Amino acid sequence: MTPAARHAAPARRVAFYVREGRHRAVVAPVAASLGDRLPWTIHEDVDEVVAGAPDILVLVSLKNLRRFRLALPDTIIGSLRHGLIGKRGLERVGHRPLCRRLDFLSVGDQLTVDRYVAANARPTELWWTGYPQVDPLFRGDPPAAHGLPTDQPVVLYAPTWTEGLSSVPLLGDRVAELVRGDGPPLGIIIKPHPMIATTHPEWLAWWHAVAARDPRVVVVDDRADVTGYMLAADLMISDASSTIFEFLPLDRPMVLITSPAAVEDRSYDADDLPWRFRAVGEDVTDVAQLADAVARALARPEARARERRRVADLLFGRQRDGRNAERIADRIVDLAERMDRGVGPESFARVAERRRAARTTAGAGLVVPVSTDV
Repeated sequence: MTPAARHAAPARRVAFYVREGRHRAVVAPVAASLGDRLPWTIHEDVDEVVAGAPDILVLVSLKNLRRFRLALPDTIIGSLRHGLIGKRGLERVGHRPLCRRLDFLSVGDQLTVDRYVAANARPTELWWTGYPQVDPLFRGDPPAAHGLPTDQPVVLYAPTWTEGLSSVPLLGDRVAELVRGDGPPLGIIIKPHPMIATTHPEWLAWWHAVAARDPRVVVVDDRADVTGYMLAADLMISDASSTIFEFLPLDRPMVLITSPAAVEDRSYDADDLPWRFRAVGEDVTDVAQLADAVARALARPEARARERRRVADLLFGRQRDGRNAERIADRIVDLAERMDRGVGPESFARVAERRRAARTTAGAGLVVPVSTDV
C-alpha cells in the first residue's frame, strides 16, 4: 500500500431512507447503480439511519426531514421523490426550514421545480436526472408474471388509497362487472396501493373475494413494484394516482375515474397533475359508464395519444433512455467528490457549521432565524 493510499480519506457513506417499503423500488436501482463506488445502505428505520451517521442521506419524501436535520447536522440530505404528483404534501410537512430544506432534489420536470419553489422549499441543488421508477417502462423490461389467460386484453386497476380521491368506494366488490359490462371477459390485474392494507383493509377483502370467484381477476402483492404490471397491461384504470403519469412512457390507453367526493378531500389540488392533465385518459364520473369507456379505449388506443405524448414530454423531456437511476448514482458520486474538495454551490462545511450553530441555539431555547436556512 502506498503512503497516499494509507492516508486517503475514507469513502463518503451513503444512506437511503425508505419511510415505507414501497419506496424501496425507487431507491434500490440507484443503490445498485452506485455499486461499489461508495459504501451504501438502505434503511426503513430512522434510528438506524441516525446511528450510522452517513455523509449523504437520500430520502424519497420530506417526512422525518426535521428529525434528520437535528440529529445529523453534518449530513448532506436530498430527495428522489417517490411520486410524480403533489396531493398538497408540501403543505403538510411544516413551514419551518428544518422541515423542507433539501441540499439536492432529483427531478425530471419544471412543474415539480415550480411547486417546490412556490412552497418555499427550494433545494440548494437541482439534479435534472429523471425519475428512476419509470426506467423499466422506457427500457421495455419484461412484464411481471400474473397468470391470467392471454386470449383477451389485460386491464390494470391501480387506484390511489386517499379515500376522497379514490375510485375504490365507487366500484366496491363489483369491480369486475363494472370494468367488463356485457363485453368479453377481460383479464383484470388489481394492484393495491401499499397504504390500503393499513387504511382500508375492507377494500382488500372485496378484491380477494372477487378474485376467488373469477379466474380472470388477480390481486397482486401490494408491496410489488407496479411497473412490472404496467408492462403487462393493455390499458390502465386509475383515479388520482401517480400511476397515471408513470404509465405514460408506454403510450397505452387509460380510463380515469373521478370521484364526486374528490374536491372535498384535503389532498385535492386543482393545480396538481391528475386534474391539470385529465385528458391523458378518458374521464369517467359515473361508474355505470366505465365498461363502455374501457371498450372504446381498447378499440381505439391511439385516441388520446397526442395528449399522452404532450404530457410525457413535459414530465420526462429527453430522459427516456431508461438510465435515470444511473444518472442519480453518478450525481451522488460527484457530490461525494465535491464534499472531499470542500466545494459546491455553497461550501458544505459552511452549511454544516451553520446547522450546528442553529442546533445549539435552538437547544438553548432561543429562536433560530429563518435566514440560517437550516
